Amino acid sequence: SSGINAEWPLRPGYEIHINGSLTIKDVGEEDEGTYLVQVSNSAGSATEEAEIEVTQTAGFSDWTDWTPCSADCEGTRTRSRFCNNPPPAPGYPSCARNMESESEECGAEQCPGFSEWSEWDECSKDCGYGTRTRNRNCDSPPPETGGPQCEGLSVENKICYLKKCPQRSKTLPTNTTGQ
Repeated sequence: SSGINAEWPLRPGYEIHINGSLTIKDVGEEDEGTYLVQVSNSAGSATEEAEIEVTQTAGFSDWTDWTPCSADCEGTRTRSRFCNNPPPAPGYPSCARNMESESEECGAEQCPGFSEWSEWDECSKDCGYGTRTRNRNCDSPPPETGGPQCEGLSVENKICYLKKCPQRSKTLPTNTTGQ
């Protein structure tokens, strides 16, 4: 037969598979050491020493919940995670930092905003150059007292030209003296 001969009582977390391999789950420092591994097949058997060294790299926890937004409009919120899953152990690799945090903007949906632009007004002149105007209101939602205002223009103008104005005829004074 081939495989591992268990000379010690197996404790929970140790498993010998049907093919003779050994799995150690939840490895801890107590599992470090030299193991004698015996293998055998039809050609014979051999015993080798296997050194098991356990390293435990510290890891980060899950992210915390986001903090509440710092303002109803144009605020920030943050969340953190900590180097405690597992915590750093003496002599083993640790996290680059003990804590990481990240921030993001929030509350933009509460900021005052403009309504849609109105249709352009008619040209202010029937002929020649005039102006057309359109408007929008800061009411979607309206600003709170003392809070930020809408950013941008509430009125836009543009030049319009419908047609050339008719020429006015100039009448020259007639010479009454006959000269």
